[in-house]
Amino acid sequence: MKEQLPLKRIFIGLAASAVTSFMVTAAGSVNEALADSGCDPYIYAGMSQQSQSDTYAPVRALNHEEYDADAISVLSTNDNPEYGPDNKPVIETQTEKYSAAEWWKAELDDYDESLEQQALVTPAPQEQQPVADANAAQPASPDAPKEQSVINSSIPSSVLNVPPAQASRLPETLDPNTFYFVSYGYGHGVGLSQNGANLYATYADYDYVQILQHYYPGTTVMYTPGAESEVISVRGYSGSVLDIVSMVCNAEVGSSFDVEAIKAQAVAAYTYIKYCGGSTSGMAIKEHPDQKVIDAVRAVIGQAVYYNGSFALTQFYASSGGSTASCKDVFYEDIPYLRSVSSEFDAAYDSHYGEVTAISIDSLRNKLQNAYGITLSSDCSSWIQLIEGDGGYIADVNIDGQKTVDGYAFARSIGLKSGKFTVMYT
Repeated sequence: MKEQLPLKRIFIGLAASAVTSFMVTAAGSVNEALADSGCDPYIYAGMSQQSQSDTYAPVRALNHEEYDADAISVLSTNDNPEYGPDNKPVIETQTEKYSAAEWWKAELDDYDESLEQQALVTPAPQEQQPVADANAAQPASPDAPKEQSVINSSIPSSVLNVPPAQASRLPETLDPNTFYFVSYGYGHGVGLSQNGANLYATYADYDYVQILQHYYPGTTVMYTPGAESEVISVRGYSGSVLDIVSMVCNAEVGSSFDVEAIKAQAVAAYTYIKYCGGSTSGMAIKEHPDQKVIDAVRAVIGQAVYYNGSFALTQFYASSGGSTASCKDVFYEDIPYLRSVSSEFDAAYDSHYGEVTAISIDSLRNKLQNAYGITLSSDCSSWIQLIEGDGGYIADVNIDGQKTVDGYAFARSIGLKSGKFTVMYT
C-alpha cells in the first residue's frame, strides 16, 4: 500500500513581465514528498528535512525511470487562499500519482558507442597525489573468505585542470514567437554521472573509490560478506552478482569506458540492488558483456557504498550539467550524500551540455495545456517561471500563475533531456 504523505505549505510570489523578449530567471525552492518507492518491493530511505536528524523518511528510489507526461506532481491554489506576511498567497502542495513510464537515460548511440563526446580535448598533464591501492584491504585470493572491511582511497588534493564549460548552442538568429530552452546534461542529475565518472578516470586519474566518494560524499565503500554466492535480480534476470552486475554495466556504460569508471558503475549498481532488497527494475540490463566489463566487475565483486552502516541509495544517470542535483530538488528528500557536487568535465566535454530545443508558441501552448489541464493566458511572458534548486537544476516551474509543477517532470513533458535548463522567449 502506498503511503499518503501530509501536505506542506509554501509561499510563492508570482511576477509577470511586460517585455516581449526576456530571459526567465529562477529564485527560491519548493520541497514536497513523493508517496511511492522506486524499488521492488517498496523500500524507503532519506533524511527528513524537518528534523535534520538521521530519522529516515520516504524518498523515491530511481535511476533512469522518467515521469509519464500524465503523471505529474502539481501544486494547486486553495479555493479560499491564505496569505502570508508578505501578502503573497499560500499555496498547498498536493502530490498526485507518480509513475515510472520508461527509461530516462542516454542511449549509447547518442554518444557514438560511449557516453563520451566524440572529440575530446585532452587537458594538460597534472600532478596527482599518490593514490592508495583500493583493493589493498582484500585478501589476495578471490576464493578466500572475506570480512566486511573498508576499501580505502582518497580524493586527489591537486586542483583539476579542466577546460572551461562549453557555450550554449543558441542560433545567431532567433525566430520570433518562439521559446528557446537550453538544457545541460542527460538525466535526472542525482548522484553519479556516468559520463563524468569516465572523464574523472580518464583525465584526473581517479580510481573507482575516488569517483564514488566524489559523487556520494560522506559514504564508505565496504565489502559485503557472502556476495560471491548471492543471487540477485534485475528486470527479470536472476543470477550471480558477477553475471547480473556485468550485464547491468554492459547496458549502462559498456566496454568503451575506462576500467575505473566501469568499476564505479559496478559498485553503484550492486549497492542499488542491495538497497532495493536484492531485486529491482531500476536500471538497464544487456546480455553478453565484453570480457573487459566482466573483469572490472570481478575486481570489485561484493563491494558496496554504505552510509551510517546501511546500503546507500546510489542513484546514477548519463551526464550532469556541470554539477549534480540535490535529491531534495528532484525527489524531494534531503539525503546527506545526494547533494549537489561539481562535475566539471561534463560541462567541458558532454555533447548534451548547452543543447537547444526551440518550441513555437502554439506548440508549447498545446503541450502545456494538454499535459496540465489548464488554459494559458495571452501573456506568453508569464507562462514559465523557474524556481531553481541546487546546482542550477530546476526544482519547480510555475505555469502562468495557475500551477506549480515539478521541474523534472516539466522538462520531460516538453521533451528536454535534463532537469537543468534555462528558457528564453522571443
